Amino acid sequence: MSNCKIDMGIVVRNRFGHLVLAASFVAKYVADATIAEAKVLFEDIQLAVNRGCIPLFVESNALFIVNLCYSKDFSRSEIDNIIHVINVLLNEKNIFSLSHS
Repeated sequence: MSNCKIDMGIVVRNRFGHLVLAASFVAKYVADATIAEAKVLFEDIQLAVNRGCIPLFVESNALFIVNLCYSKDFSRSEIDNIIHVINVLLNEKNIFSLSHS
């Protein structure tokens, strides 16, 4: 388990398509790809919001995660907890636009 890690990335562009922000991160101890995708989405949104990139229109190639964000179902699983935090962050800032790319 100590070798389980993911590399995360974010690219933020303005409405004209110009690069505003690019960053990469490493997260350790992630063994499930779905949880990794959710963590990537959360970290990316949090970084963009903290940098003042509002309004924020989020696109993700992880269709399953996008669908979970729109779902009203919730459990105590790790993935649902991450999705809940993503939704709280987006709704709190009134910047919600999440789609599959």
